[in-house]
Amino acid sequence: MLFCLFGKPSDNQGNAMKKSRLFFFTFALGIGALLTCFLYEEGKTIPFAEAFGIKQRNLYHSEVSESTASESSHVERRRKVIFLVSSKRSGSSFVGEYFNKHSDIFYVFEPLQMLTFYVLEGKLNNSAFDDVAMDIMQGLVDCQFNHGYNSAKEWLTRKAPICIFNQELEKTKLCSEDHNEFTLTEVEAMLTATCETMKDIAFKVIRIQDLELIKPLVLNQTIDAKVLYLVRDPRGTMNSRNINEQNFDLIRRMQNTGTLLEVEDMCDTMEHNLKHYWLDTPTWLKGRIKMIRYEDVALNPIDLGKEIFQFIGRDFDLEVIKWLFLSTQDQSTDEVGKGQYFKTSRNSAKRVTGWRNEFSWSRISSIQNKCQTVMKMLGYLSIQSEVSLRNFSIPSFLPYQPLVNSTR
Repeated sequence: MLFCLFGKPSDNQGNAMKKSRLFFFTFALGIGALLTCFLYEEGKTIPFAEAFGIKQRNLYHSEVSESTASESSHVERRRKVIFLVSSKRSGSSFVGEYFNKHSDIFYVFEPLQMLTFYVLEGKLNNSAFDDVAMDIMQGLVDCQFNHGYNSAKEWLTRKAPICIFNQELEKTKLCSEDHNEFTLTEVEAMLTATCETMKDIAFKVIRIQDLELIKPLVLNQTIDAKVLYLVRDPRGTMNSRNINEQNFDLIRRMQNTGTLLEVEDMCDTMEHNLKHYWLDTPTWLKGRIKMIRYEDVALNPIDLGKEIFQFIGRDFDLEVIKWLFLSTQDQSTDEVGKGQYFKTSRNSAKRVTGWRNEFSWSRISSIQNKCQTVMKMLGYLSIQSEVSLRNFSIPSFLPYQPLVNSTR
């Protein structure tokens, strides 16, 4: 129709039109690129970034009022301190690797482990355990490794697991060379320097019975603390705990309370923390605690990874995604060097219900009777017979529901 009105354009006119279209096309691409960069810097959700969790909007705090805007920007500048709290053999080594593999997080693997043995060896009074534990944690928040019970000397004693479970330290001379070549002052300086280069810090702790213990750290205004409370089906946890393996922290705590039965101790602790800090979250923990089930992480590692880092307020790092892809596949061996400590590389989905083949019916029935309250609270379903136990078409837990009642 345009040809009818104006006639067919000449060759020169056609070339000019092509150049014009090319100019506007290039101009539009430039504007699009600038807009994308702007959205990225502003932290908005952009479609192609969703698969990797890049700068995703925090679903838990999606709207910021004018009155809290300045406070939010101040919080963003503070160091994130993540407390991964769980119990022995509840999947915390696996979940802890989310933080270890993150390029901005300094990961501290079980900083309170040595305290248990100090008590058992008579070097520390058990009544002082909690106070010393908090002193150590506060020092580590500040990247200080000079505490009497958590000095550079103690880190050298634990050199093997520390180097394996901290990818940043693994790169240092401390882990690559004979540590006897360095003085304690040099070791302390290397630990502090490595810690200080990272934006955030995360702790895996399985020796905290009551979340009230970390209240002073959560209330520390110089940091932005988050508590990730990891739970697991008691039947799976007890199956993972070697029946011949001693629970040293349970033995330590028995000094104050007398005989403690392991199953009751585990379930009573979970029930207490869920009732007092999850179902009825105190003011000091509001917006700072998230509960996750190990089964959900194992079966939905990417989705739960996104939720975890959205809750923390950090990007879902690409290195974490790469590790998840490699570590959750069916492999015949563990990650190099990790088999001697804890398994973090395996087909994690197989571990979710492996207990149904490995535990006897009488053992399962006993655990269910002792833990029925906390199992109901967490959506774990009781098995009614030995026939049902081996029938995997009968579910043992309610399905995962994304972002439903998972943060407070």
